[in-house]
Amino acid sequence: YSNEFDLVFYSFALQWVLNVELVFKKIHRSLKQNGRIGFTIPLSISDALEESLVLLLRDPQWASYFDGFKLNYYLRDENYYDQLLLKNRFTKIHFEVVEQEWIFPSREGFEHYTL
Repeated sequence: YSNEFDLVFYSFALQWVLNVELVFKKIHRSLKQNGRIGFTIPLSISDALEESLVLLLRDPQWASYFDGFKLNYYLRDENYYDQLLLKNRFTKIHFEVVEQEWIFPSREGFEHYTL
């Protein structure tokens, strides 16, 4: 795409991408003049979530869905993304790191959030 979009937004995806710089280059090319990029990303992962992912991948009930999947995520700090935005000619309007802690009152609440 070239000069196609007013806005590109993604949520919780970049931690799975090895070559984020290529993603930013392609997004920049795909945006119209004065187009915007918005994204949310985790800068870390909790021990509890990591343990849950490992258990899920090993669980016989779910393992076949993840055949060949490797638990590789690439967590980078805010400075990395800040520099990447500048390097790829984005003008920062707002860049903020927000600490969040997700606490779900029940399993059903978590499933509702994720499904």
